[in-house]
Amino acid sequence: MDTNSDLLDAMAAHEEKISGLYQTFGAALPEWRDFWMTIASEEQRHASWLRGLKNRLEREGGVLNRERFNLAGIRTSMDYLQKLREEVVNKGIVPLRALALSLDIESALLEKEYYTVFKSDLVSVQEVFNNLREQTAGHRLRMQEKINQERAKQSQA
Repeated sequence: MDTNSDLLDAMAAHEEKISGLYQTFGAALPEWRDFWMTIASEEQRHASWLRGLKNRLEREGGVLNRERFNLAGIRTSMDYLQKLREEVVNKGIVPLRALALSLDIESALLEKEYYTVFKSDLVSVQEVFNNLREQTAGHRLRMQEKINQERAKQSQA
C-alpha cells in the first residue's frame, strides 16, 4: 500500500523531472535559456514544497484521496519526461515544440487534478496545494502566451 510519504515523494520527484526537462530546453535553446531556467527553478520549488508538506502531514495528518492519484501513473509520466529529455539532448528541439510540450505537461497536471491528491482540513496543507495549482496554471498561461508570440513571429516571416 502506498503511503502519504510515498506519494508525496513521487510527486516531488515528478516536479524535479519536469524541472530537468525545462533545464534541458534551456540548454538546447540558448536564446530561451532565461525563460526555461526560471520555469525550471519554479518546478524545483514545487518539489521542495511537496517534501515539506510530507513532513507536515506526517506530524499533523492528512487523508489520501486514492481516486485522484496512483503511483504507477506518476512513474509512467516520469519515464515519458526522461525520454523527452533524452530526445532533446540527442536531437535538439525548436522553441515552438518545447513550448507545446510544456503546455501539454502543465495542462495535464491541471486537468487530472493532480493537486487534489490529499483531503485535509488543515489550512496549511490546502495552501500548499492551492499554490501549486495556481503556479501550474500560471505556467500554462505563460506557455500559451509564448506560443502565440512565436506563431505571430512565424506568420510575419
